[in-house]
Amino acid sequence: MKEELKAGVGLSRKWDAREAGREVAETALEKLDGEKPKFFLLFSTIHYEKYGGFQELLNGVWEVLPEGTPLIGGTVAGFMIPEGVYSRGVTGVVFGGAFTAQGTFSRGTRKKPD
Repeated sequence: MKEELKAGVGLSRKWDAREAGREVAETALEKLDGEKPKFFLLFSTIHYEKYGGFQELLNGVWEVLPEGTPLIGGTVAGFMIPEGVYSRGVTGVVFGGAFTAQGTFSRGTRKKPD
């Protein structure tokens, strides 16, 4: 039976922002076995602002991800992944396989959450 969804989790705890970006993307993509990713979720702690900046973190990620891969993410206080719980670093989740991803946007959800 063919897998419908493939996913990989990446991690980097390197201090240099660009190196961390490359490592998190590389370790996540390894799990797709060469398949083109459908999208990539990226979450980092704030520490990279001091060690090269968030743009350098993204530059490292883009050196590894195939051109055109949708990417979304942000900063977090910490994260939990299979390797452990971290308050410093960057993690990424890459998705591939035979599925379709679609994004939506909503306004006013605090006033009318339904």
